[in-house]
Amino acid sequence: MHDYNMEDVLILSDDRKTVEGVKDNSITHASIPEGVTNIGRLHVPIFTNEGRAFSGCTSLQSVDIPNSVKTIGQSAFSGCTSLQCVDIPNSVEEICSCAFQYCISLWDIDIPRSVKIIRGAAFSGCESLRSISIPNSLTNIEGGTFKDCKVLENIVIPEGVISIGASAFEGCVSIKTINIPNSVTKIGTGAFKGCTSLQSISISRNITIIESDTFKGCSSLRVIDIPESVNYIGTSAFSGCESLQSIVIPNSVTRLGWDVFSCCTSLKHIELPHKVTEIVPYMFASCPNLHYIIPDRIIKIGEFAFEEIGVEKFFIPKTIESIKGHVFDYSQIKEFIVDDENPCYVSVNGVLMEICSGNKKKNNLFTLHTYPPMMELSQYFIDSNIIKKIKGGAFYGCWNLKGIHIVLEDPNEIEVECDAFSEELLEDCILYIATGTRWAYKHHPVFGKFKNIEIE
Repeated sequence: MHDYNMEDVLILSDDRKTVEGVKDNSITHASIPEGVTNIGRLHVPIFTNEGRAFSGCTSLQSVDIPNSVKTIGQSAFSGCTSLQCVDIPNSVEEICSCAFQYCISLWDIDIPRSVKIIRGAAFSGCESLRSISIPNSLTNIEGGTFKDCKVLENIVIPEGVISIGASAFEGCVSIKTINIPNSVTKIGTGAFKGCTSLQSISISRNITIIESDTFKGCSSLRVIDIPESVNYIGTSAFSGCESLQSIVIPNSVTRLGWDVFSCCTSLKHIELPHKVTEIVPYMFASCPNLHYIIPDRIIKIGEFAFEEIGVEKFFIPKTIESIKGHVFDYSQIKEFIVDDENPCYVSVNGVLMEICSGNKKKNNLFTLHTYPPMMELSQYFIDSNIIKKIKGGAFYGCWNLKGIHIVLEDPNEIEVECDAFSEELLEDCILYIATGTRWAYKHHPVFGKFKNIEIE
């Protein structure tokens, strides 16, 4: 360790109140003189290191901070990769953004009660930080404050904290449980995203919105209690919660964001609130264990909502008015069952059909909406007398289907959306057509994509 005279090494402001930087960034220890009130500046321009105190001092292992210091400035110790422990005195009131960012050896830090403000990303990337105490004086945990603190296991959020910022604990892969006190009224986007060890969480009873990505990728999360105060759950809020088996959404919730429960691979049971009338796009995509019965109040089903779902018999209630394309791609469905009172949809031999026109009882004109992907029949005959359109996503994941038969002399008599057939089907399935129609089908924009076209 070099024997430095700090007065010669430190760059101080003219009034000697602020440590602006160092003349030798290879120092291993720093002792800040009494009388200094700021370590680094509060705000530093993005494209300069000026005013960032010890930023980038990769050999710095320890630092003595006097009781005169009130502010640890922006990026003051960022990138000090050898810094292991810091004793913050009771005089410090503010820790600015990125103050200890990427201090990858920092394993212990005690934040005194004097600290009232911790700015965003102050401790982000502190991979060795195991525990941290948040003082009661703190009201806001700003965005990215503890992001990617990979070994942080224990965190206590005290009563008095009002908000938790976006990505505040994102990537804290060692946290197993956390309690959000009732003083918290806002949790930002992605606050606990990727907390893969998080098993349970208690949410403040004063939260009204669960923002997008809040618990996305929390693959160990088994239990979560959503309070009655919540009225909106945002996009991908619980996506990738692979251990979540059951969830009850309170009746206070009126809206759900896209992709909200996708890839919840263990989810078996869910209760949706009465005011929710739409299954939003991707809502239950890749939920192979979900045994969900759509309640009668549901009106709309969005794209990919049940992609890769594991249920074999899928029931469409009487209230459904709109089912978008690609809803059931690559699912395990073998048969569609439609309520007799549904005015918009019907099941014809297990295939989901949408009524185009005419009376349902007469079965006049249909759009072929979805062929059950896992229907065991190897051949399907398209009845051109009743089917006038094939919807996008109609034949996706149909692994058992080896042949499609259509005897129309003019393939343009039936409307076919461009993505009606999956690439796998176009490659492996045989399209059987009538004699003398090969040229017409070969030059059709959709049917012409089949690799194998044979005469019936």
